[in-house]
Amino acid sequence: NMAIARVMRDALEKAGFPRDCVALVEDTTRQSATELMQLSDYLDVLIPRGGAGLIKSVVENAKVPVIETGVGNCHIYVDKSADIEMAKNIVFNGKTSRPSVCNALETLLVHKDIAEKALPVIKAELDKKNVEIRGCDRTKQILGDCVVPATEEDYRVEFLDYIIAVKVVDSLDDAIAHIQKYSTGHSECIVTSDYNSANEFTARIDSAAVYVNASTRFTDGGEFGLWFFLLFGLFRNFPSWCFTIELRLSVHLLRSVKSLLFKTRQKITSCQNNPFSRSNGIRRNNFSIFSALSSFSCRSCERNGLSESSSR
Repeated sequence: NMAIARVMRDALEKAGFPRDCVALVEDTTRQSATELMQLSDYLDVLIPRGGAGLIKSVVENAKVPVIETGVGNCHIYVDKSADIEMAKNIVFNGKTSRPSVCNALETLLVHKDIAEKALPVIKAELDKKNVEIRGCDRTKQILGDCVVPATEEDYRVEFLDYIIAVKVVDSLDDAIAHIQKYSTGHSECIVTSDYNSANEFTARIDSAAVYVNASTRFTDGGEFGLWFFLLFGLFRNFPSWCFTIELRLSVHLLRSVKSLLFKTRQKITSCQNNPFSRSNGIRRNNFSIFSALSSFSCRSCERNGLSESSSR
């Protein structure tokens, strides 16, 4: 940061501007940080980017308006109809691509009907990064003594490390209930090939970003084609500011995170079985991403791993 600030200040000076247009606080003590938070005569807004401790400190001590980011206890639920290979890849990406960030996967929920087949496959992939598994009794029965017994706190905490909490659930309802109890409202995902399960999950989960067959790691300004990350700053309580944002494949008019309208490409909406065509891309309670973002350009819903089914 010091090197970047120095280059920017030198460039400003060379261009004829005051070098102090860019300033960097080089004192990193808590005392100086607290003092900065209270400079209401000089600062318009604070955006804390860091761990839960920093965010809590800013909220408690700041006299300057704060755009609060939050803790990401993110979940992935593997439904009984899930493609196991897809689930393995999504879980591996969500947990290991960068475990120290707020959009990393922290808790994995697996339907009991697929757990015996899916969990060993997922564990073998996570072993590549030596991920510690903290699981329920049924997880331990399937995977053996390598599983550390999970505590209540393990399902609440943001590990920010190569550690994952795992629980086998009886149904989609149980998975939703678990997420509603422990989620911090950041990002949740269902891996499924059942359209109805996907629709129910996205309708009932009230988090900032809800995914079908996509990693929680997509919750990022760069991935959405934005130059800023403020979109998810306040999660479900994002104020009713108005932005017009052009993404890679969509144009979004954002009134709030609770009312996000999608105008999608015709080749996506033309597929009768695609969730976009049924919902018209409008979610009442959250920002729902139907299908993996990397597969948005597909010609049919089968490429997204979604099929029409009445089963749950």
